[in-house]
Amino acid sequence: MIKETIERWESCGVKSIDTLSLRNHYSVMFDDEVDGFQHLFNSPIEDIKTLQNHQYLEQKIIELDEIMLLVSSYMENFIKQHFLRDIDGDITIGELMDDYLEQIKGHYNDAMLVKHQINEYLDGIVVNDK
Repeated sequence: MIKETIERWESCGVKSIDTLSLRNHYSVMFDDEVDGFQHLFNSPIEDIKTLQNHQYLEQKIIELDEIMLLVSSYMENFIKQHFLRDIDGDITIGELMDDYLEQIKGHYNDAMLVKHQINEYLDGIVVNDK
């Protein structure tokens, strides 16, 4: 039991940092605890899921998805670089967070622009007409 526990520590310690991945949770920063992803859309999300043959909408949904992946990648790298490795003693957590937030602010604004474009498009069609 001692050997197995220590080997588990070793495999889950510093050596494991590079394998940490948030990929399976990449959209969490855009999810709402109460409304889920509905908060992104003016139309009911269940109706949007049924839409077909809307190239522009598909393109914009993919664009939003790529932004979510990018923001998640920034978050993952930030965690790996600043929380799971030694932090320079001259830098405060607040300064690190400011830098991180500055990096993702532009991407978040891009996401909100795409959200707006999606909703403008949805407002122009009757969602129930698929």
